[in-house]
Amino acid sequence: MSISSPPMIRSSSLTSQPSYTNNNPSETIHAIAQKRIKTLSYIQSFYHPHHRTTKNWLNTHRITPADLHEATSQIPPSRTLGYFVLGMACGSLLELQAQQAQQGQQGPGAKEMARAWMGVVREWEVITSSASAGDEETQLGAGAEDTKAKMKSLFFRKGSTASLTSPTTTTTTTTTSSSTIVTAEVVEPAFGADHSVVILALLDILVEMYTAFISLLLSDLGTRAEQTFLLDMFVKIDGKIKRGVVGREVKELEGIARRGLGREIRGALAGLGGMS
Repeated sequence: MSISSPPMIRSSSLTSQPSYTNNNPSETIHAIAQKRIKTLSYIQSFYHPHHRTTKNWLNTHRITPADLHEATSQIPPSRTLGYFVLGMACGSLLELQAQQAQQGQQGPGAKEMARAWMGVVREWEVITSSASAGDEETQLGAGAEDTKAKMKSLFFRKGSTASLTSPTTTTTTTTTSSSTIVTAEVVEPAFGADHSVVILALLDILVEMYTAFISLLLSDLGTRAEQTFLLDMFVKIDGKIKRGVVGREVKELEGIARRGLGREIRGALAGLGGMS
């Protein structure tokens, strides 16, 4: 009697980007965003305390909280801090949009949000790339302090939509006749930068970012040339998030599943060897 099993799903399906053309830019942006939202939500489900014990990784190995804790405890602190910084920066964009809506002001359109989002992820990518290189040289000491200083620089910005406004920062606002200057400096997370907590929050914020961008796009389609411009920029933004967040987390979870499957196979083989 044959036993049927769920079909195997390749992890590459989570990190691949849909092929696109410029025939209908707005629909393509929507398709890419929906795919990324599904992937982010899928990864998030393994870190969520109410769901992670009930799911198998791509129909293979069931990842337990113990497996997850063992793996995340070995993640370099700079990656967790980098995730925290990205989440706070993206969160500030969402907060700015919400504040303007509450005050009845005209919020940023899709183009403005795309530019601000691109600025955040581009600078974050540069900072975290140098931080990763530093991890290879040292885990503590001057290298760690240098990483923190670079992370803080992302929030010490003047006249930028990416300026951080949060209870976890020190913020100074100066108003002149022509502009308002906001400077902010990030401080250490109050919860001790636990990786599971940080990645759970970051994924939630990224889902909100993609959702908000789709909403803005639908209300601010613009000309065909503007849509093409937005598509090109959005593909670049999504690519950076895919490499810096999605790809890393998929690799991490896939590694946990592979090690777990290896233990199961070795246990099964040991059991067969012990049969008379």
